Amino acid sequence: MKQLLITLALVLIALSTLPAQCLTGNCAKGFGIFQYEAGHQYTGEWKEKKRHGFGTFTFANGQIQTGIWEAGQLIEGSTTFPDDSQYIGHYENSLRHGTGTLVYKDGRREHGIYEQDTLVYGILHYRDSSYYHGDTYGPKPMGLGTMYYKDKAHVTGWWTGKKPEIYDAPVDASDPMTDTLEAQTKSFIGSTYNETYAVIVAVEDYPGTGNDLNFTRDDAELFYKFLISPQGGSVPAGNIIYLYDKQATAKNIVAAMDKMYRKAGTKDRAIFYFSGHGVPGAFVSYDSNRMLSHDRVKGAFKRSRAQNKICIADACHAGSIKAFEASAKSTQKEKKEVQLPSFSNMNIKLKSKQRINLHTMKNQFKAFNDRSSNIAVLMSSTAREYSQERQSLGHGLFTYYLVSGMIGNANLNNDKIVDITELFLFVRNNVIEQSNHSQTPILFGKYSRYMPISKIE
Repeated sequence: MKQLLITLALVLIALSTLPAQCLTGNCAKGFGIFQYEAGHQYTGEWKEKKRHGFGTFTFANGQIQTGIWEAGQLIEGSTTFPDDSQYIGHYENSLRHGTGTLVYKDGRREHGIYEQDTLVYGILHYRDSSYYHGDTYGPKPMGLGTMYYKDKAHVTGWWTGKKPEIYDAPVDASDPMTDTLEAQTKSFIGSTYNETYAVIVAVEDYPGTGNDLNFTRDDAELFYKFLISPQGGSVPAGNIIYLYDKQATAKNIVAAMDKMYRKAGTKDRAIFYFSGHGVPGAFVSYDSNRMLSHDRVKGAFKRSRAQNKICIADACHAGSIKAFEASAKSTQKEKKEVQLPSFSNMNIKLKSKQRINLHTMKNQFKAFNDRSSNIAVLMSSTAREYSQERQSLGHGLFTYYLVSGMIGNANLNNDKIVDITELFLFVRNNVIEQSNHSQTPILFGKYSRYMPISKIE
């Protein structure tokens, strides 16, 4: 063993002194192994002399990054650190950015939303089985959140590390801290919203294309029923326009959005829900020769004064809404009575070779993706994936878990408010697992990560 360790050490020293060179294969376009001067090594796919595709980068200090690379930068995959802790999730410029999970060697675990290599919102699991849910700065509670202790009541407050500065533990009613907390909490949820104005669109029939769908109408009607329910805000029917098939032309959709969203005031909410096919830059309306461009949807949103604007779509790239062959061949829908799932866990499970192209997905919806927009855009899958339907559910996977989360199953911190981040993590986790890692919902835009989605009565 001692001789083996000496041999390995000599090999590492030799590798660290090698000049930068392609050791084998094609390191310009294809598959190759490249040795860097500092002792790092990359094994994988190349394009235009840059790491591009699936590959593994091994650092001289033992750190390993494996996943999908674009133009030399890791965008999706895993990092195993020298201390054996591991991160799995999204990256930007090879830094942790987006949704991800970090598991420490000592058993601690964190997962949620990362920004520039730092966890800013999510869940921190501790070794004693207690956990924290809320704002974070890396592995520390920082901001509004709730600590769920193993053996005592949970504590909600504004945290700056181990203890909250303002919290909801029992205090004297005359204590000014109580009023401060109530004011902060109201600010946190944005006092929810006054009125909701929604346009719901479903297209199943695409005449002359052979690309008809099976459950888009069922999905849209499920979403409609949610909005008029107490959890959805008991939205009056007069505040919702529902367009289906022949009614769902591009012209009619834009007219409906203008009619509804211009009614909204600054404290109101505007929602657009679309279920149907999609192509880059557009949703495919009934009159597929015209289509509904993302720019037109964004324009209708921008003409509204509503502060909360949400675009939800079971559509992405061409053919993104595609039923399984069994569903496509069925002549009659056979629905089963199913129970909407509860929030079983928040583990984000990813396969190391799963090709999720976050940048490409954003490019498909670039009309929504600028700083002048105030819209949360929640999509059923990435640009390279199909959005799956389940005949056993009578719905698409995405909409099924979307509504399941909104009725309360995504409300992990039990504050009776489901916010956009809670909903996204719930939907994403369940859809990835139920689709066997072949469908990945995505969330982007300019919005508060505490944007309220539903109230739990």
